[in-house]
Amino acid sequence: MPAPRRRPHRASARWALAVVASLLALAPAVVGARPAAAVTPVLDPGAGGFVAVRPFRLVDTREPSTSTAVVYGGPRIGAAETATFRVYDPADASLPAVGLGAVVLNVTAVNPAAAGYLTVWPAGQPRPLASVVNFERGDVVPNAVTVQLPADLRIAVFSPVATDVVIDVLGVYAATGTSGPGGGGFSGVAPRRLLDTRTDPSPAPFTASTVAGVLGGTYGGLTVVGGDVPPTATAVVLNVTAVPKAASAPGYVTVYPSGRALPVASNLNTDGRSIVPNQVTVKVGANGKVDLYVHTPTDVVVDVMGWYAGGTLVRGGFTPLVEPVRFMDTRKPGVGYVVDPTTNQPVCVLVDRSGIPSSAEAAVVNVTVTEPANAGYVTVWPDTTDRPLVSSLNYVGGQTVANAATVGLGISGGIALYTRFPAQLVVDVTGWFSSPYRLV
Repeated sequence: MPAPRRRPHRASARWALAVVASLLALAPAVVGARPAAAVTPVLDPGAGGFVAVRPFRLVDTREPSTSTAVVYGGPRIGAAETATFRVYDPADASLPAVGLGAVVLNVTAVNPAAAGYLTVWPAGQPRPLASVVNFERGDVVPNAVTVQLPADLRIAVFSPVATDVVIDVLGVYAATGTSGPGGGGFSGVAPRRLLDTRTDPSPAPFTASTVAGVLGGTYGGLTVVGGDVPPTATAVVLNVTAVPKAASAPGYVTVYPSGRALPVASNLNTDGRSIVPNQVTVKVGANGKVDLYVHTPTDVVVDVMGWYAGGTLVRGGFTPLVEPVRFMDTRKPGVGYVVDPTTNQPVCVLVDRSGIPSSAEAAVVNVTVTEPANAGYVTVWPDTTDRPLVSSLNYVGGQTVANAATVGLGISGGIALYTRFPAQLVVDVTGWFSSPYRLV
């Protein structure tokens, strides 16, 4: 494994210049603020609990190596090259000291020289047969990635073709104990392929079904437990990739627990031509399985990245919703959001709705942008902090695209969303995290 090529630099508070999107003006909602509490930031050791950090840009290979805007600058990753990066925030010296077990990232491929993919995994381990971002020449494609961290906190990134890479850090997990995490704790695993319908020996893995008059298909009963994922897992983190078939139409893919009805939610959207990945956190259904619904003929590839334990909730532990819930849809006035009159930005209020309690400190969401006026990006962050220099997903004019985000909640229990150009935004939520801290 080659040594890191980048020199670390102190991050600066440089904000992207952008135009705030104009959205439907709605009457403000009354939101009950959670009472403030004095805390000492002490994590439970070995719990596997999630900690939402101040989002920051770890890697941007478009920046020169001498840049102070990011931790690691250029050059861009070369063809068939593996680059390694140590996960740390120079503006927060305590970050490496909490005993990290995994990191939550948003990884974006920018202007690749040819069609290809990115693989991200713990440095020092063999490169797995799994991809986290798939792209065509010249694309800008993001995906959420949860990566297990080795003791030296380094991640490895591989691309078969030359490309720029942008990596934003959204949060971390405390390392789990030797006997595994407690209830709701997270354990990362070496990525492992669970399904590839392009090579599946079953002649017809999808059963035809109709939703809103459109004939799609449901893959019933994909087993997600086994190997590194024990039968006690209550939720799993998957990387799901849609590979459209010939002459396919635009559509979407929804992943949900087996034994449940198909929810009104989507995990990724396809244009009928491009290969599209997205990270999915989903509750494990009956018999350790999940179901997948595809709206139009599409091959699906599924890799498992980690799992959450059940039992008594640990600090920072995860509680999956029984099924994904649509919290926000700007196409439908009044559904799940208000507009902050001081910033004209939409705020999605998550607490006290469909099982998200006011004590929740973070949530796993899937954000979809549709009908954007021009090429741009969306940023998602806690609604009571300044907008960080990160992107949650990227889009081109007229595109419908989704990406997952694990994000801390503001004091009002909500998240804020910013889009570079006017667009419609949809937010689906799959679960929430308790406080990772011991109050003292």
